[in-house]
Amino acid sequence: MPNNVFIDSNVFIAELNKDDALHSRAKTLLRYIEKQELSAVTSNFVINEVITVLSQRASKKAAIAFADFIYSNDVAVDIIAINKHIEIKAVEYLKSLKSKNVSFCDCATLAVLDLFAIGNLATFDKDFKPKNGNFKIIQ
Repeated sequence: MPNNVFIDSNVFIAELNKDDALHSRAKTLLRYIEKQELSAVTSNFVINEVITVLSQRASKKAAIAFADFIYSNDVAVDIIAINKHIEIKAVEYLKSLKSKNVSFCDCATLAVLDLFAIGNLATFDKDFKPKNGNFKIIQ
């Protein structure tokens, strides 16, 4: 799936929170993804993280609006459900990464990129490096 792009939580959060320092970059990035006709995917772990962070940093209303949007039939983002098989692969990444500050959600993202052969990752997170997998970071 090299023509797919996995959208990380920080892109959604920045785009939806007008007070976020990366708001305009996120809007530009999402327009680029659409213009390049990349198929957008994310995971249920990312959605959980976005809803939680939006509720805490923006408002509960913003979190609910995102949930309604992402789960609507009109959205062009496929959601990969993290299951036990993916979690086991995520644990492998957790064990292999040197940083103690790695999030399990990020490990699950690396597992999804690997297992589904997703070629692109839309993220502002500096912890993701192509050496962690066979993908290109787009910002």
